[in-house]
Amino acid sequence: MLKHLQLKEKQVRKNIKSKRGLSRNNSFVWTAVNSQSAQDLFDLSRDAPPPVITGRKPQNMLNTSTETLDDVEEAELLTLLQKDAKEFFFKLLQTEQGRKQFLSWLFHLADVDQSNSISFNELSLVLRALSADGIMPEYLSFDGTGGTDANAIRNMTQNIMNEYDTGHHGYLSFDEFMQLGDLILKYYEATPVKDDKNSVGKYIIKRKLGKGSSGVVMLGIDKETKVRKAIKIVPRGDVSNMSRLDVEIKAMLMLQHPNIVNLEEVLETEDNVYFIMELCGGGNLSKHVELEPLEEGVALFYFLQLIDAVQYCHDKGVCHRDLKLENLLLANDGNLKVTDFGHAGIFAIGWDIFSTGLMGSLWHLSPEQISGQCYSGEKIDIWAMGILLYRLVVGNPPFFSTDPTEFVESIQHLRYPMPEHISKEFGEFLAKILRIEAESRISLEAMINEPWCKGTPIHPTFAIQHIQLPNTITPEECWDALEEVTEEKIHVHECDPPNQSIKRMAKCRYPAKDIKFCVSYIETEPGMASLDFEMREGESWELYKIIHAVKHYLLEMEDKEHSKSEDKKEQ
Repeated sequence: MLKHLQLKEKQVRKNIKSKRGLSRNNSFVWTAVNSQSAQDLFDLSRDAPPPVITGRKPQNMLNTSTETLDDVEEAELLTLLQKDAKEFFFKLLQTEQGRKQFLSWLFHLADVDQSNSISFNELSLVLRALSADGIMPEYLSFDGTGGTDANAIRNMTQNIMNEYDTGHHGYLSFDEFMQLGDLILKYYEATPVKDDKNSVGKYIIKRKLGKGSSGVVMLGIDKETKVRKAIKIVPRGDVSNMSRLDVEIKAMLMLQHPNIVNLEEVLETEDNVYFIMELCGGGNLSKHVELEPLEEGVALFYFLQLIDAVQYCHDKGVCHRDLKLENLLLANDGNLKVTDFGHAGIFAIGWDIFSTGLMGSLWHLSPEQISGQCYSGEKIDIWAMGILLYRLVVGNPPFFSTDPTEFVESIQHLRYPMPEHISKEFGEFLAKILRIEAESRISLEAMINEPWCKGTPIHPTFAIQHIQLPNTITPEECWDALEEVTEEKIHVHECDPPNQSIKRMAKCRYPAKDIKFCVSYIETEPGMASLDFEMREGESWELYKIIHAVKHYLLEMEDKEHSKSEDKKEQ
């Protein structure tokens, strides 16, 4: 490997010397706005024109560095060599033999006193070395809270020792360290190569979270605090596109509400504009409905929050104009967050009229938009709320056809199916929202007094969830299911249950998605068992998908076993 890197160094140095100059476009040093001081920086009143925030070269991007050309050469060389070394390392780990060799080498490297075991102090040295590679000890400590001081490192080392020292010897044997080493490998594989392409400002950009109206949304991690953020990356366009971005930024800065995603920073480079926003770990409502439609009580919980958020927007002079399930995110605690104001309109008091063409999603278009009329931004938001409410409970849009003529006619004549399981109150409420004449649609103020909205909302819990199973499914089969249902392997480490009511328990990490969770197997009643999931860290949507997949995997397995048993009886 050393020879490989030495050859690479010569090649890189040759390439650097052949350049006439070095590009310095990878400077991400300015913060355009901060949500807490935005009121002081800009006029955010509804009647003021949008401030010109994007599309200009920030003053502090000017090069004031005192670095010499040699300094820059060395920095570029180091970056390229680190990237190349990591790519080489990953190739080695593609084979099972390569993984075993690495883990064995890591064990013997850590075993300083050659006692064929890893002591507390030796484990502490390993953790410090991993920190230098960007793998924080709190990733490996299931109950770790983070920190870089000596006490924090000591506590996390003790937590990891307690978790993997299953023999309670006070040290890690080779086999016990192999369990930990396998997890270390998974975090190495899940950690991106650190170069300018996957970082902006103080944030490391990791995996894709979704797509907005004007850009892609990525997961970002603060290099210093390790706090996760959602980063929307919007390519820079022409003058009209940048003006549109300024409207979006102003709209988000005007809105400070618990059910609206908070914009924290705006960063800009020559190629992109970056929106730094709070991370909503529960995914969007469209993903949840794709798995299965919601109970009316759960839909009511979200819809009441949506009413409050949209009414707040309208009172501030902002129409969203692209309300749909894809733009309704969920926080880890289950609460709703409205996002993506890329099509937002800001209107003056008493002048809520827009003439922009087909704005927003096709399935959410209102009758007045289809007919090409000028329209009220508030009224099309209300229409879109009716469409997404139907989707929440039924699973599909009410007006849905691949034939354009049939689609338009179904809207014009308000033809949509109403499944039998839908309540009468729901149907009556929906009919007051989905009306052809915009002025006859129910107002947001009147919605909360409707019988359906007076029902009992059900607050969904993402942090703790349960799967009911026949106890013929064993804990081992449950652990196997966890490792089968995801593309990247989940690390399942069985541990001692905290009390007698829990028969078996495992601590699980999913490095590819940065989540930690506990799984407990409990025999609840004769013939039945409960598989309980408890979220510890990460995005609840990722755990929700795992739980849903495990449930179907185990029930399908049970059905197959039952069918085999029946076939034997018949024979």
